[in-house]
Amino acid sequence: MLDLPKLLLINGAQFGYSAGHYHYCKYLKDVFDIHYICYDRNLPKLELLHVNVTYIPFEVSKTKRLFSFIKTAIKISHVTKPDVLFIVYFNACFLLNWFCKGKKKVLDIRTGSLHSSILIRTASNFLITLQSLFFKKIIILSESLRIKLFIPFRKTLILPLGAEISFRGEHDYNNLRLLYIGTLDGREIDKTILGLSIYLKKFPEKKSETTYTIIGFGSESEILKINETIADTNLVGVVKYLGRKNYSELESYFENTNVGVSFVPITEFYNSQPPTKTFEYVLNGLFTIATGTSENKLLINETNGLICNDNENSFANSLESYQLVKHKLNSDSIRATLAPFEWSLLVKTKLIPFIK
Repeated sequence: MLDLPKLLLINGAQFGYSAGHYHYCKYLKDVFDIHYICYDRNLPKLELLHVNVTYIPFEVSKTKRLFSFIKTAIKISHVTKPDVLFIVYFNACFLLNWFCKGKKKVLDIRTGSLHSSILIRTASNFLITLQSLFFKKIIILSESLRIKLFIPFRKTLILPLGAEISFRGEHDYNNLRLLYIGTLDGREIDKTILGLSIYLKKFPEKKSETTYTIIGFGSESEILKINETIADTNLVGVVKYLGRKNYSELESYFENTNVGVSFVPITEFYNSQPPTKTFEYVLNGLFTIATGTSENKLLINETNGLICNDNENSFANSLESYQLVKHKLNSDSIRATLAPFEWSLLVKTKLIPFIK
């Protein structure tokens, strides 16, 4: 490992819980000697051979933890003198460009602001644009997000989200086994439960062969709303909320379900955000019901899924439409529609050439 070039990856998300970055490390560790700095958010710690992780305490005041985070990043960069300094955007990330060592400095922008207030959203996006000016190399998820944030094309790599194939077998699509994985806050997942209830009231004979597994994290109020909706619709036992899982725990869920739910509100600020879950479902052979954001429409077609509106009635209609096409579905054909988006391929063909 001593002969490999060094990569210092700085990310506020705990190692193993950030879409993409765990897989970046997984497929870069044979090319770079990797050091990863992140907050310790009291989640189970994952390990990856040849990846050295430094954890910064999170359960302190916001000012204290930010100071500690920046100070540690600067200190480690001066010790390791990395060939590549890879910074995942956070407020004040421009300071690392000034004070950290690194032959090449790359800023990774994962998202624009998703705040519901247009004023706060505009201010937050302006801050992202402003801080991006300090970096010569920038990675961003989509062309539409690049345009929204006014990031120059000449210094940008469009590196979309991807997924790992955990299950390569053939799914049985006869019964309806729904799966949602991801953030809960602001996603209105309760509408999918209401939609399932509408569908099952119309086809009560399907209830015994239907399940809906919800995996994710969110505020206490959002979790309470989901659990109350499950109870109010009399779907206890049909719909199960399992809480948060890390990537290594997801394989069995991809294997034992057959329809993915990629449900985000169709808003201006979600339109340019490619949902990680869409890639995860499709590459694991799940037929996917996705709301009609601009990015989802680029990914979903008649082979791999259905597009719906962001309300319960449209979701219910999609479940009904699924019953009409399920006999034609093939897991390998579904996977093939997004085959170029496997993490291993994205890292090998796009990320490595950009940072080397």
